[in-house]
Amino acid sequence: MNRISIKIIELGNTKENINKKKLERYKSDFFKIESFEKIGVLPLQPTSGNTLDIVYSKNQITAVLREREFSGLIVGVMNYRFRDNFYMHRINQNTMVISLFGIKEILSPADIDLENFIIRCIYEAVCFYKAWGNSVSDEVYQFVHPDTRGCLFDLSGDRTDIIYNIEKPIICDECKGKLRQRPLPEGFLEKFGNELKRIDKPFLMKIELFIRKYPLLSFIIAIFGSIILNILSSFIEYWLKKNIFH
Repeated sequence: MNRISIKIIELGNTKENINKKKLERYKSDFFKIESFEKIGVLPLQPTSGNTLDIVYSKNQITAVLREREFSGLIVGVMNYRFRDNFYMHRINQNTMVISLFGIKEILSPADIDLENFIIRCIYEAVCFYKAWGNSVSDEVYQFVHPDTRGCLFDLSGDRTDIIYNIEKPIICDECKGKLRQRPLPEGFLEKFGNELKRIDKPFLMKIELFIRKYPLLSFIIAIFGSIILNILSSFIEYWLKKNIFH
């Protein structure tokens, strides 16, 4: 299966430090993050009132990226919010823009990496691109559902709901039924769904969270583990002396 090339473009001042190496190292059978670019200067769009908040409409961001050409998918990432407060907009045939505004504050209490959020958004765009050949079909905008199911295609109108569809997101039965009507390669949905399960916390972080949640149980496990290791090492030493060094 041909992988879609991804170019990530940072727009303006992305004060949230994105771990580019983690994104570059991410392995997928459906896409590959090939390169990074940066557009450092965006037109200032202050909101009305006594606030320094900067917002952009979909049309304003479209104008910024209008001249960009790429054979795969372009993923813009900015720290500013969209005027309609959506966290992602598809702005032309092969370009989408993710707003990180307020996202880290939602993810941090759940110990979810910002990079996982970006990867999850890329999976959504890749699936649409594979199914429709572009990212701005009217059918795409009618595809997402307003209720939260932990599905890749949850609308997440309430931004705090994104924590339910970032780690190990699913494709719900309704969405699978709609996608099966599209000319997708054989076995695409099954393989795609299995790969979504890989969007998860690193193993060491899981251990850390388990220890924080169950400190007493973790202590007991550590004690028993230490005892078992001592018994095992003593047995190995005894076996070596008896069979090799006798």
